[in-house]
Amino acid sequence: MLSDLKQRASKAKDASVSKITHTRDHMKSQPSKKLDWDKAPPPPPPPVVRPKNQFAPPPSRTSSAVSQSSSQSVSSPPVPPPAIPGRPPPVRRQTRPDSVSPPIPSGPPPIPPTRSVSRIVSARVHEEPEEIEEDTIDWANLSQEDKDVFFSWLDEFFARFLNSPTQPRSAHGSTKTIQKPVQSPQPAPIAPKPQFANKGPPPIPKWTRPSQPFPAQEAANDEEQLDMSYPPATQHGSSALDLAYYFSPSTYWDSDWYATDNPWFAPPLKDRKDTRRAGYMEHSGDASGISRIVFGGVLFADLSACWYSVTFPHNTPTDPNDSRTVKRVAHYLPRPAAMDREALLEAHETYGETIAAFAEGFVDSGEYCARGECWDLANQALEYCSQFDYVPKPVQSTYRTHGHLIFEGKALGKGRQYGRWRGGDDRVRRGDIVEWRSVAVSMKMDWGVGTGKLGNPDHTAVIVNDMVPSVQVADGQSVTPGELGILDVVEQSVSTNIKPKRSTYLLSGLEAGEMWIYRPVSMMAYVGCMVEAKVPEGVNAQTI
Repeated sequence: MLSDLKQRASKAKDASVSKITHTRDHMKSQPSKKLDWDKAPPPPPPPVVRPKNQFAPPPSRTSSAVSQSSSQSVSSPPVPPPAIPGRPPPVRRQTRPDSVSPPIPSGPPPIPPTRSVSRIVSARVHEEPEEIEEDTIDWANLSQEDKDVFFSWLDEFFARFLNSPTQPRSAHGSTKTIQKPVQSPQPAPIAPKPQFANKGPPPIPKWTRPSQPFPAQEAANDEEQLDMSYPPATQHGSSALDLAYYFSPSTYWDSDWYATDNPWFAPPLKDRKDTRRAGYMEHSGDASGISRIVFGGVLFADLSACWYSVTFPHNTPTDPNDSRTVKRVAHYLPRPAAMDREALLEAHETYGETIAAFAEGFVDSGEYCARGECWDLANQALEYCSQFDYVPKPVQSTYRTHGHLIFEGKALGKGRQYGRWRGGDDRVRRGDIVEWRSVAVSMKMDWGVGTGKLGNPDHTAVIVNDMVPSVQVADGQSVTPGELGILDVVEQSVSTNIKPKRSTYLLSGLEAGEMWIYRPVSMMAYVGCMVEAKVPEGVNAQTI
């Protein structure tokens, strides 16, 4: 009898281990799309001999952890039995983060207390059981209640795995088909965004992302932002051409301004400060009478030039719009083109060191230059270069223009800088001249970092150190002030009691205002002539 019991216990142990191994092999992942759910299940396996008091508790329904041992019989809600061959076992997967997990169903319907089904979850038997009580399940003759419980477990698994709720089963074990309500079509702009299950956290809303303009749009915006306040805006491309159009025979004049005591100030030039002018008057006579001729020449801040003349009868009232008695003539030169590197280097070698040393001399002496205005420092330095016969006459300071424009830029707030490079040189050089307009720049002060104001509204200074941009530059290229680097200047301002001094500005701190940098250059080499009342000989001036 005892040997019979040992033999039965050994068989029960082997059967348990074999069943667990078989179940483990079926727990391997298998794509659900390859399963043929319509096939009839194969015959059930033979009854499993279960050792007494070796049942582990079922997995928690709120956690994927599995307890490995327990000495008490199972009384908690049952879990599915070992999988039937041909169907995958129910696998519990954590496919979503806790923060986005959908609500988990509360569980299958309660099990009648008359029957309890459990599953072995421990794959190891630590010791021989003292007693073996054979417990069998007649899989071929399961009651309807057991079938309902078994399939309710399956329903629970697939409801969680597929994230789709199920309806309770009827008394005959069938389920009602779940159909999601069909939403009425919505307009495209407000259509709900698709939701993807088991793909991690939801996508970031597009409205939280910064807008990314297209490169062409961004370039257009930069060009629009670089609409500088100086030189003054023109209607036809240059100030000289605008003036030439005024002298066209088709332009209506409302007065005979040319016959006054001050005939060199045509109405378009009245109150304009951004010019250098020359003019004179001639008389001529013939048998028909004496005529007067007014000549004028104007150089504008954009370095375009215009020459005009008006011929009219002397001491005789005239109609300014009668072309038979009043003759108008105008010639002009457009704005000069940008110079190449070689020409700009030659200009620097001619004027740069002289202008920088001129400004530094006033720092060493502690005296103001001329009236003490900031503009005087640049203007007087250029005038100083003009007195030497062996040096070409430089472009004189014409309002806020001091030669060839090298750079122009502006800031519209902290971190919003725009700029443009001009000419063939690759850096700002010692002896160049900077102009500021209503500038605010952060700078280091004795007590910390503060914001300095430059210009009321304009301010001028002489640059005394080279400044190499942090990016490669070329004519017409967009370059921000901050990319130029650190600007070392000599400046003065009698109105604020600032005697000539050296100052340093970090242009990345430019937060507001505009700036221009000029290279002193030869007037003849750049403009092509000096300022004269008549068109100079050899100048290929244009007419409209």
